[in-house]
Amino acid sequence: MKRESHLIFIRPLKRATLASWCLVLMISLTWQHSHSAVPQAQDQVDLSGKNVLVLHAWEANLPMSTETNKALSCVFSSGGIPAFNQSFECLDLRRNPGPEYKKLLAEKMRLQYGHRKPDLIIAVNPIAMRFATDDCRDVFADIPSLALMLPTGFQVPKTSRRVISHFPSLDIVRTLDIALKLVPHAKRVYVASGSYETDIAFENQVRQVSEKWEGRLQFLYLSSPFVSMLSTYLRFPPERRVALIHGVRYSWDLGYRSILMAMEHLRTNFTYIPVVSRPKEEPVPWKGATGHVQDVWKSGTIEKAWGIRPGPENTHVFMCGSPRMSESMTAMLRQEGSKEDTKNEPGQIHVEKYWQ
Repeated sequence: MKRESHLIFIRPLKRATLASWCLVLMISLTWQHSHSAVPQAQDQVDLSGKNVLVLHAWEANLPMSTETNKALSCVFSSGGIPAFNQSFECLDLRRNPGPEYKKLLAEKMRLQYGHRKPDLIIAVNPIAMRFATDDCRDVFADIPSLALMLPTGFQVPKTSRRVISHFPSLDIVRTLDIALKLVPHAKRVYVASGSYETDIAFENQVRQVSEKWEGRLQFLYLSSPFVSMLSTYLRFPPERRVALIHGVRYSWDLGYRSILMAMEHLRTNFTYIPVVSRPKEEPVPWKGATGHVQDVWKSGTIEKAWGIRPGPENTHVFMCGSPRMSESMTAMLRQEGSKEDTKNEPGQIHVEKYWQ
């Protein structure tokens, strides 16, 4: 009987409830402000006149944002903060990370909260916290903040305001132990995150503890598969060349750019080619390649870097991205003599069709 393969997706366990933290902090801050004026003991702190602002870095329709807001609102209300004094903002910085958008967003915050300053700001991750401390430093000056979901070792920016940091304990080992009890025949662990510093920090934690299951489990990192692949391929002798053409709309979408630039600097057999398709919308003039991945391939940039022309006799091409790019590149490579790799027949074109 053929044994089925099994997959595990990691979602680490957390040892603290964020909502309870927020209410405790609000009561603590209120007590500190009122205690000096009213020295006698108080049985209960009145929070009905306090305003709280919760900042999320990502989109408003994410389950993480909506569910977190529901839980926080319930806790605030139970502590005596009326719904009218509870404000929730989703900054949408994943889709709009540019400086011009942040400038406009900061002005929106000034207009919206300038006349009714919050007594506490809760930033749900480091991106939201930095927006509050850096982009809105004049708007929210001296307002105490609670920074949630910070990765271990994260350095909180220096500021005149009081910032209380929350570092959740991600129990990755325990999470995997429980998962393996539920799926004992699992062979692969897929680690899904992203390209932001919190995602990179999470991946690094997984890499550190993954040695415990060496030889039993294969760890695959879905946030950026090509970075993991490059880390493997660049261990080969320098005669084996590797090039990465990374096509994006805007330069701020170039995830892992600093890591890839460092790789190119340290390994002479690696060529990193970032290409931007909308250079006219860059706040600072883009000096690199422009257009699409197909344009870079046709330009001869790789041939100039390698000293030889890439072709089916000496090059394998791995593609991951939009179907339009993959289909266009595949058609071009076929015309040059390459063919797709299949289970029945090996080839030089390898396409990750995760969009389908």
